Amino acid sequence: MFQEGTYISGLLGAVFPIIIMWPLFYIRALGAGDIKLLSVLGSFYGYKVILSFMVISLFFGAILSIFQIVRCGNLNIRLQYFYCYISNYIRTKKITKYYNAKHEGREPVIHFSLAIFMAHLYFVLQ
Repeated sequence: MFQEGTYISGLLGAVFPIIIMWPLFYIRALGAGDIKLLSVLGSFYGYKVILSFMVISLFFGAILSIFQIVRCGNLNIRLQYFYCYISNYIRTKKITKYYNAKHEGREPVIHFSLAIFMAHLYFVLQ
């Protein structure tokens, strides 16, 4: 019924997204729900497929982010945030949260679960 190694592949597929995406969660660039969703999909797809699945998800997330930046017209603000974050890291050598508390809640965000859904469609329709 089950092939040998299926359980191990599913377990590793569930754990890999947690390990690999944790730094993005730590800096608040990705939510815990998105990581849990990737872990569930990883348990179904297995560890060999989930790595490429995450790369495709990040690609779709980048496309959604570009559309959001163009729609809102806030490229300068986003580049300033990024510059401040990188310069703060270079100065202090500490990884911190990636957001500006003064603008929190007012900046439009993308929902990464949509990028995960698009990656899932890509894999299903392939």
